[in-house]
Amino acid sequence: MPSTPPLPPLPPLPPSFGGRDDEPASAVPVAPPAAAPLTAPAAAPAEPSRWEIKRPGNPLPGTAPAAPRRAQQPRPGGRSARAQQPRPGGRSARAQSRPPRNRLLVPGLVLAGIAFLVVVVLGVVFAVGVIGAATSSALFGGQAADGGGPAASGTEVVPALFDQTVTYDDGLQISVAAPQSFSPSPQASGAGQPANIAVTVTVYNGGATDFVPGTVTSVVSAGASGNPIVDPSNGMTGLPPAATVPPGATVSYVEAYSVADADDVVYVVTPAAAYLPARFTR
Repeated sequence: MPSTPPLPPLPPLPPSFGGRDDEPASAVPVAPPAAAPLTAPAAAPAEPSRWEIKRPGNPLPGTAPAAPRRAQQPRPGGRSARAQQPRPGGRSARAQSRPPRNRLLVPGLVLAGIAFLVVVVLGVVFAVGVIGAATSSALFGGQAADGGGPAASGTEVVPALFDQTVTYDDGLQISVAAPQSFSPSPQASGAGQPANIAVTVTVYNGGATDFVPGTVTSVVSAGASGNPIVDPSNGMTGLPPAATVPPGATVSYVEAYSVADADDVVYVVTPAAAYLPARFTR
């Protein structure tokens, strides 16, 4: 059997490894740091550029200045651009802080005002009607009349025929003649119906005091109202006389009307507010 040759010896360890465990570590000399060579004092730095001057807001040396932010600059009126930028949704903060306007507010107020005025007017008309009815009842309720009708205390109109005389309790008398055919002049106005008539009214003051007229008249023919005819050429003004009638005096005047039927005429006259109306027919 051949013999194995012996292994070669291991190389010695370097001093920096520390040696083997059975050998003491040898001290490794450390070289002292080399002294820094003396150098000449540094030259003064050159004059810095305008970007190297430290001022508030300037950038670092060697960099370009940042552009000022336009959004942070205050706008006229003391408000920044940020406050006026639109919020999500496309509306500014000022627009969103206001409550939405009601477009029906102004028309509603106008309609309410109109309705209020209508109510007030209707109330006034109703009050005037009530007062007028009460006044008429107080004025005419105790009057008495003669001329073919019953006592005035139970009637509103004193009936009479044409050419009759109605006598009131204070002595005032009034009569209306039967209607006559009338031909108006070319200058007359109001003659627009088939027939034109004229009536003569006579007032006699048989009382002891002056009579102040407040005469109101109306004509109805065949169910239609007659039109007063104004004819200055014939002395017809369309209004009854308003002159005071002294005691014992008589006044006569003529009125003309355009009517539907000359044979069907109802003439109603009220001498004054304190007298009942007298109705004259054929």
